[in-house]
Amino acid sequence: MIKYLVYGLMPLILEESNYFQNMSTIPSYEISFIGYRLDSKVATLPHDSGVYLIYRCIYNAEKNEVQLKELFYIGKATDLYQEVGHHKRRDEFLAKAQKGEEICYSYALVDKKQYDIIENALIFMQKPKLNTNLRDSYDHQDAEFHFSGRCAKLKTHDYKIESGILTRLP
Repeated sequence: MIKYLVYGLMPLILEESNYFQNMSTIPSYEISFIGYRLDSKVATLPHDSGVYLIYRCIYNAEKNEVQLKELFYIGKATDLYQEVGHHKRRDEFLAKAQKGEEICYSYALVDKKQYDIIENALIFMQKPKLNTNLRDSYDHQDAEFHFSGRCAKLKTHDYKIESGILTRLP
């Protein structure tokens, strides 16, 4: 296949095999987290697909703030409200809260076509205690990940995974 690159007024004809294959780029995912939702407000989660983070936290009602203690689980959901609010391990999650602590969530709305790769990348990087699968393997295409918003306690917010090797980005 021939591609055209316009340079000045003269188009240059470039063979795909020579030029464009050497300019390989990997997909980049920009994910923004919303949160933090206390477990008592789990019913307010949206009925949308996405990924979520579960934390132990201390809630300060006067300031309406949470102090995050530990990120202990990462998941994906076709319906965040249904998955998080009715998770089969919900009792185990609630039992993680120590005296004076609560459980809280942050989430990012992510299309179903992408949530597997994003969940896998998060678990591969973070290795949360209650995630037993995906901690030691990344089973998707090479990609860059950029996380923002309410996602404290992540080891890094910007990284790439190429050939199973994780690299932090500046």
